[in-house]
Amino acid sequence: MKVEYRQKEVFLADNHLRVVLHSFFMGGKKNPTQKAEIEAILSAVIPGSSEISNRTMNEINQLIDAQKRDVEQKLALIAANPLNLLLKEREAHEAKIADIDARLRSLCKEIGVDLGAEASGTELPKHDRSALSASDLSEKLVAELKNAPRGMSQIDLSKATGCSYAAVIKWVKENPDTVKTTGEKRGKKVFLV
Repeated sequence: MKVEYRQKEVFLADNHLRVVLHSFFMGGKKNPTQKAEIEAILSAVIPGSSEISNRTMNEINQLIDAQKRDVEQKLALIAANPLNLLLKEREAHEAKIADIDARLRSLCKEIGVDLGAEASGTELPKHDRSALSASDLSEKLVAELKNAPRGMSQIDLSKATGCSYAAVIKWVKENPDTVKTTGEKRGKKVFLV
């Protein structure tokens, strides 16, 4: 919402509240519905104003003025904030980077050089988790465990090899002659025998 419209809303709400307060305090008979409406408005807008019957009109006006000043300061801060300009500038830079990436790819294609996905700003997956044969899986896991004489958790073993966690758990259960385990649940470590 534009700042001008927000300021008009605040002004209208402030005027409405003052009219309701004036008619409540200065009017004749106190209407319980009107009192409930005022208390609801004040408790939502002004902290610490749950009961208006103990306050004077002057105290309530001071509370309203203080809240109004706070809102006006926030609106001024929002109006002065260069957020939209920074977002537009960022989009322009991203467009320039995309253009440079396209020119780099074109140039590298002409000279026969493969930049890979890293040069275009996209990340490669850390590991390809395609299906492995049992022997390939066993080779990977044993090779990684050889590098860890103190053992590894099953999660770390999964991350280090790029194999799925479920595949590691299954392999550990099916190969008690190759590996031993210590601990339970999260503290479980896998060692080569």
